[in-house]
Amino acid sequence: MKVPKVRDKPDTNKKTVYYLDYYDVDGVRHRPTIGHRKDVAEKVAAKIYSDMVQNKHGLKEPIKSTIGLSDLIERLMMEKEKHLFLGLLLVP
Repeated sequence: MKVPKVRDKPDTNKKTVYYLDYYDVDGVRHRPTIGHRKDVAEKVAAKIYSDMVQNKHGLKEPIKSTIGLSDLIERLMMEKEKHLFLGLLLVP
């Protein structure tokens, strides 16, 4: 995840217009126009980056596991037994 870049370009009146250039989590490029003030564009870029870090722009929430280690081991052993049993049935 990168910080949105502040870029500039001249508009029709030869004034400088600032816009942001960044990619969201899904890889979609965004280039919103901010205005004629660079300091405002930099503040907006910082706000967007801050929101991205705090999971407000499409970042997936981490999955919280509620299974204990002993339950996990028990499930693993049951799966191993199934595969072993199926393997014995398939062997001629």
